[in-house]
Amino acid sequence: MQAVRNKSLGSLSEVEAIVLETDGEFSVIPRSDQDSTSILANVSI
Repeated sequence: MQAVRNKSLGSLSEVEAIVLETDGEFSVIPRSDQDSTSILANVSI
């Protein structure tokens, strides 16, 4: 949750994804309000 707060997001509903990086840090990808297409639509896991 601290990584989300550091991005000035108030809620997990504002987050598209959280990525655990190889250095142990978390990257927070905010949800976009501009369109309904996910920025992660073409990501394979």
